[in-house]
Amino acid sequence: MNVLYLSPHYPVHFGLFVERLHARGVNVFGITDQHDSALRPELRNALTAHYRVDSLNNSEQVFAACR
Repeated sequence: MNVLYLSPHYPVHFGLFVERLHARGVNVFGITDQHDSALRPELRNALTAHYRVDSLNNSEQVFAACR
């Protein structure tokens, strides 16, 4: 199963959900406005891929990341 997750880093407890999905074999693709280094290591390791956009309010960037 694949899950596309917007803003998995905020609020912090959302990252716990991503970690649990990963533990059950789910591929989680995260889209954030944060650099890799700003993500908690546990969250970063639970993401199958991380796509950074300048702003989550910019729908064109978010749609491009989804593609």
